[in-house]
Amino acid sequence: MGNTDIFLKEKGIESDGSMSPPEVRMRPGDHVCYMECGGESLHYLIDQGITDNQQCLLMGGEAFLKRMKKEISEFRDMVTFVSCDKENSRFNPTALLDTIKSHIEKARADRSSLRIIQDMSWIESGDIDRDEYAEYEAHLNLLCEESSAVCICLYNTAAPASLLCNALRTHPFLAIEETLYPNWYYVTPEIFLQHDESELVRSYLKKVTNSDLEPARRKSPDNKHLRDTTEQRSQGEALEFLAGVVENVMEAVIVTDSQGVITYVNPSVCDMFGYSRKELEGKLANMLNSKNSPVTFQEILHQKKNWEGEILAIRKNGERFPIWLRLSLLLNDEGKTTAFVSVCRDITEQKKAEEKLQRYALLLEMKVREKTRGTETLLKTSYNLRSTSNWRKGIETITKGIVEGLGFDRAAIFFVNEREQTLECKGQLNMSEKLLRVKIPLRDTRYAVGRCIAEGGPLLVKDGLSDHRVQIHLEEEAGEFVWVPILFQSEVLGAIGADRARSQAPIEPEDVDMLELYANQIAEFIERTRLVVEPEVEKQVSTPLKYDLEPREVYIVEEERPEKAFDIFTDLVKHGFKGFGICRTHPQKVREKYALERTPVMWLSEIESKQLEQVSPQDIPKLTYVVSEFIKRAQPAVVILEGVEYLMVQNDFRTVLKLLHTLTDYVVTSQSILLLPINPKSLPVHQHVLLKRAFRTVPEE
Repeated sequence: MGNTDIFLKEKGIESDGSMSPPEVRMRPGDHVCYMECGGESLHYLIDQGITDNQQCLLMGGEAFLKRMKKEISEFRDMVTFVSCDKENSRFNPTALLDTIKSHIEKARADRSSLRIIQDMSWIESGDIDRDEYAEYEAHLNLLCEESSAVCICLYNTAAPASLLCNALRTHPFLAIEETLYPNWYYVTPEIFLQHDESELVRSYLKKVTNSDLEPARRKSPDNKHLRDTTEQRSQGEALEFLAGVVENVMEAVIVTDSQGVITYVNPSVCDMFGYSRKELEGKLANMLNSKNSPVTFQEILHQKKNWEGEILAIRKNGERFPIWLRLSLLLNDEGKTTAFVSVCRDITEQKKAEEKLQRYALLLEMKVREKTRGTETLLKTSYNLRSTSNWRKGIETITKGIVEGLGFDRAAIFFVNEREQTLECKGQLNMSEKLLRVKIPLRDTRYAVGRCIAEGGPLLVKDGLSDHRVQIHLEEEAGEFVWVPILFQSEVLGAIGADRARSQAPIEPEDVDMLELYANQIAEFIERTRLVVEPEVEKQVSTPLKYDLEPREVYIVEEERPEKAFDIFTDLVKHGFKGFGICRTHPQKVREKYALERTPVMWLSEIESKQLEQVSPQDIPKLTYVVSEFIKRAQPAVVILEGVEYLMVQNDFRTVLKLLHTLTDYVVTSQSILLLPINPKSLPVHQHVLLKRAFRTVPEE
């Protein structure tokens, strides 16, 4: 007598003597309930999986795993063991499913499939929610179908009838020993309403011994096992009538049992989701909602109450779309839920219209906010400019206002170099430092800024690549770039360039208008703060010149204290040269010590003073402008720049060297001399060498 016959006899079921059907190999995608009868060997399950090139995953309690490790010792390296023992034996479906999914992915990566053998005895004594368990098994069924995995759930025939009943309810196939049977009770929940659990298990196991595997022939159950089926028939007729009514309804109607398994759909469901009725009926309703949905069908069903709201659904082709779902419960006389009716409406177009209105409202709100912010920043910039005469700080204030107030990503300010007829960058924000070393031809209309200057108005470049490229990595980086001239009355002072290279947002006409206001602000700032030093002639002396220096030269005077340099300067201004001093020494001391009554002297200091003409050591643009303007007005001219070392401390050697070379260009094109008193001991050797190489040195007497 085989194990199957022994088991059936123990359960009080007499076999009809027919032969059991031949062994059927488990195929990819099968989800099998395996009934263990008397602890038979499971060796062949592993062997069959390895033969079929399947990776094997064994899951279960510690006792089961220990037993299996001994039984399949020769295959241990080819099998992965996962313990399912949890604290208080609490069933954790999420953790189990995550483990299985990760092994499915690993098997797929290795170009093989997975065979899962899962012992279920460890959950027998646990506090298991029936719906939670059913959903777990339904997920396993879907995973098997989608991944071609084989999942074998092991149940001991000595287990409680309630657990075996749930197993029959949730597995498409049943296996006893090495024989595989189709499960006739899978997704036919009405059977479970008509029999108690132990009777159901006995009747089913008797049925699967028939060789032809026909559906079970039900005998009329006695009164103690029979429920009142009149209610069931009435409810079935009502559902059938409801299905007939809704066949032509435009809205999608889905009927599920109490576990969320679809029992009916109308044609609108098939049209909406792209499935046939055969593909939907008998499947878990959760397959119709997207994994990204804030709430799923199964979560709604677990609430066991009427529900209405929006969920994110998914069609067969993978397309996600929003639906409005109304779910109602069907209850029996005992108040238990027997079915759910869901009415779905595709709200894609409605959502698009709502989103469009929201975008318009948001855009309008943003426009108002941006304009308000732009106006506030413009006023703040104007206030900050009034509190300084430092050109460097003024330029930083303007560029910051353009970026923060108008939403531009980058901005640069260029000033006109009248002698060279070029535009030179004197300040930038978020652009390359290379920009500060580039000179753009002022009137060359191949450049967008040249056209802007020539036309005397703003110019919006729609495609920087179509413009003649300025080799400053400027216009070619942005889809749109705007240039605005800086004008004071009819005089061109420079130009402002700005773009949105990072955000690629379009530049609107209102943005250009606001940029012109910033250009006006910087024009007024420059006009208010630029100093025009008028040349003056000192009282002349009849004695001959002490120092014979050639015009159009820059001279270094090497000394620890600038005594000789000022002596040369004083000698020249009292013999016909118009002098101008920019000194670290206080101007009043210079005038008193060297008897200079008319010669203008400016203080090189960070301290702004209303009593003295002053220039900041960091304000290189203004320093360049003041000296160049004086040289243009005074011929012959002599300028002494005391504090070269101080300039290097406040800036850097390269910046100061560039300043001196720029001043040299003005000196050599006029009858002028520039004196640079320098203490050699205060400079690094290489800097001292570079200065001596660039400029002439006054010989020692």
